[in-house]
Amino acid sequence: MLVPCGCPPPAPETFWTLLHDLAHWEFEMFLMAIFDGIIGAGIIGFCWPRIKKHWKHHLERDHEEGLNGD
Repeated sequence: MLVPCGCPPPAPETFWTLLHDLAHWEFEMFLMAIFDGIIGAGIIGFCWPRIKKHWKHHLERDHEEGLNGD
């Protein structure tokens, strides 16, 4: 059984309280930076070489066919 320590119960978090809480927004920005960094690195590291190879293929094909954009 838990014995109360005499502290007041925490106030419930509502949209309004979170909207005006600076610490909440600092944490959200921190998480966004970490998440975007991981996802961005994953996209760049995994997808970019494949996109670059595909793009180069199309540029070479267009050059061979004489389609240089003129």
